[in-house]
Amino acid sequence: MLRATLIAWKEQGRFGLTSPLAHLLAAAIGELAPIRAPIILVPVPTSRRSKRARGSDVVDELARAASKLLRRIDIEAHVEQALTYTRSTIDQSGLDSAARASNLHGAFRLRRAQLREGAVVVVDDILTTGSTVGEAVRVLTAAGRRPMGVAVVAATPLRSADQRSKPVDQR
Repeated sequence: MLRATLIAWKEQGRFGLTSPLAHLLAAAIGELAPIRAPIILVPVPTSRRSKRARGSDVVDELARAASKLLRRIDIEAHVEQALTYTRSTIDQSGLDSAARASNLHGAFRLRRAQLREGAVVVVDDILTTGSTVGEAVRVLTAAGRRPMGVAVVAATPLRSADQRSKPVDQR
């Protein structure tokens, strides 16, 4: 059900689903929230190609909706578009873990040297192999702003290399 919802939201333009998905993201962020410290939500960058295809930056909008929900329950949360692409990447769908990591390595940079004070949380919609959020964490850490965590709406189940190479039992 969540998979179908995310596909409808992200790929079919069902942007009315942003609010319910933002509740899930806010709950994940709330688990990371330090007591009485601001949280800086850093959405992973969306490529120009994806923005054009979808008509918006869905991860940024999701982070902004979640930050509003968090502020309603007295968790000071702000969104900063701190990262941007340094180069084009290929579409990640269909790539394995190693290819995704290679595709994204060095693909992000900080937009500006200063980030607002607070605990940094990297935000994405779906965690697949961890390559995207891993690159975001790498860049932020290199700039001296190591994230306290990563928050996503959903994560794909991890499968070992052995499981990836075996056919699924259809019984």
